[in-house]
Amino acid sequence: MTASRLDLITAADLPMRFGRYQLQSLLGEGGMARVFQAELLGPAGFRKQVAVKVIKAEANSSATSRDVASFIREARLGGLLKHPNIVDVYELGGAGGQFFLAMELVDGPTLSELILSKTPPPPAVVLEIAMGAAAGLSSAHSLSSEGLPAGLVHRDLKPSNVLVSMEGAVKIADFGIAITRYGELAESTHGREDVSGTLSYMSPEQLLGQPLDGRSDMFSLGLVLCELATATLLPRRYLFGRIESEGELRAPVLPAEYTAAADAAVPGLGAILLRCLEAIPEARYPTAEALLSALESLRDRVGTRPRLRHWLAERLAPQDQATVAGAVVPHLAPDPSEETVTRVEDSTSIALSSRARTNLGPPLDIFIGRQGELERLRDVFERGARLVTVKGTGGAGKTRFARRLARSQWQELAGGAWFVDLTEARTAMGVVQATAAALGLALRGADLDALVTHLGRSIAGRGPVMLVLDNFEQVLEHAPATLGRWLEIAPEALFLTTSREPLKLAGEQVFLLEPLPADDGVELFQLRAREAGARWQASEASRANILRIVEELDGLPLAIELAAARANLLSPSQLLERLGDRFKLLRGGRRGDTGRQATLRGLIRWSWELLEPSERVALSACA
Repeated sequence: MTASRLDLITAADLPMRFGRYQLQSLLGEGGMARVFQAELLGPAGFRKQVAVKVIKAEANSSATSRDVASFIREARLGGLLKHPNIVDVYELGGAGGQFFLAMELVDGPTLSELILSKTPPPPAVVLEIAMGAAAGLSSAHSLSSEGLPAGLVHRDLKPSNVLVSMEGAVKIADFGIAITRYGELAESTHGREDVSGTLSYMSPEQLLGQPLDGRSDMFSLGLVLCELATATLLPRRYLFGRIESEGELRAPVLPAEYTAAADAAVPGLGAILLRCLEAIPEARYPTAEALLSALESLRDRVGTRPRLRHWLAERLAPQDQATVAGAVVPHLAPDPSEETVTRVEDSTSIALSSRARTNLGPPLDIFIGRQGELERLRDVFERGARLVTVKGTGGAGKTRFARRLARSQWQELAGGAWFVDLTEARTAMGVVQATAAALGLALRGADLDALVTHLGRSIAGRGPVMLVLDNFEQVLEHAPATLGRWLEIAPEALFLTTSREPLKLAGEQVFLLEPLPADDGVELFQLRAREAGARWQASEASRANILRIVEELDGLPLAIELAAARANLLSPSQLLERLGDRFKLLRGGRRGDTGRQATLRGLIRWSWELLEPSERVALSACA
């Protein structure tokens, strides 16, 4: 495939193979690149939907061209940036003599589409989008490189570079002309000849070619939010015109009627926008994090309903989905916001694929009993509980029970249901790392409080979501600093924990998991025995012996399963005879089980290790 061929292909030429990718449709193009919806093809039938941005032949003609340098820079920055509110970059590669970027694919419109619809979003939706964009900027501005703050500035924040997915994700895209002041990608912006960006959304200092920091992006975001709140485009090149006419550059930089209209649409937003739009950077919010805090405070007064995903679902009915797909990258049609003055004439927006909604996977075996308890636990959440602790002794089946409940809920929750294994966690940082790993989030930095806050906002961004935090008993003292904070930050999130002790957090409801009823215990034993390869014939006598085994084992599912695992060698009567030495008998669970699940002795040792020294002394004395 030649470079010129990719530049000229039409919809009739697709699908087409491009390296490891199958190009499926043309999403759009800018001055230096075309963007395709594509499928990454891998071994053993592996497939993944992505967006592939391919540099055009003319821009690619010189390996030293500024276009190529910018393209590579965008890819390298994308590799360093990782945040739920920033479009992810998977790969920078080459095929057929052309550079390409493989990126996330979104299933929703840009803010340009929402603004041009002339339908102002509800206040809660405006604030949800604003908070997502501010959180993305905060992460980008805090990027470190070679041990120093990189001083990253996006420089081209505008409606077409902010994306929203149908699931309610907000993403900042296109770091193609971003600059950094320190580290491996450091670049200066001194000198008017280096001015790059979109004239209608530039800050005064950017228009004048002065040194920039993150406050320049907040000015641009203020303009974007003013347009979003009113669904009305601001005057094009307004500030640029004032500079050309040598007009005054003191505040206000916009006519008062525009911020007043935004305040009428979202009461309280006007004051926030006025501070973002101060002509002097020192008068603006000092950081994107400070802006985010102001937006959160306003959201607390305005409320959270409707959520962005619900509003989008109502506005973009199923019959309009083809329009949505075509609107992901709106450069196929003229965009009134595009007035770029830059040597890199491309600001194509890439989008985010539909996010996975669970990490639970299908059940590996049959779940026995507890249907009534599952219904009661669902009722607890439906009555408004947000934190429920499934409490029970070791081996009671808390983990499997919690997973069963979560599997029944994930499709009903927009954010899905996620299982967090705290088996190896011993510290608050361990809780944070395990939770981030379960959600597929990368952590950057070492400050625990900042990471807890960042993770909480990521959870909040998923809307209604359930997190199952398993084995919390070993990190009880860290519950307030982690889970307690997330309960405050993510008001729509539900938390289901398993523990041998209550967490004692505000709002916690304890759900006591009792031993299995006798009939369920017998059914569980018989099922696991068959799975283990038992050959003895079922009879009334064998059932009676199994019933006694279940009673001797106090109806504990783990002990019952460990006993059933020996049924390939011993009959129920032989197992019953050997229960006197149960530590020796009840061992050898399935491969992959943790140490405490593989033997009864391991379970008791696990319990012993959780005791405080004084508790161990007391238990020893009682024994």
